[in-house]
Amino acid sequence: MVLIQPITAGAETTTSSVQTFILAMLHYPEVQRKAQAELDRVLHRGKRLPGYEDQSDLPYITAVMKEVLRWQPVTPISTPCTLDLN
Repeated sequence: MVLIQPITAGAETTTSSVQTFILAMLHYPEVQRKAQAELDRVLHRGKRLPGYEDQSDLPYITAVMKEVLRWQPVTPISTPCTLDLN
């Protein structure tokens, strides 16, 4: 059971990010069109899959993914505050 929990936790955060991405693309179809155009330009209309070497050529895709994580973070960003009563 201890081994399964880290795997499940990783799957849940990935699923959450993908769901947020899909929601964002449904709300902002112009962003989806611009992102698809960038992918088509860099990947020659889907003749190959993207790789790490393509990241510098995909600034809009990178910005969209960062915005998805900023818009709906999968974990809390701030730490809880505590009150010390001494």
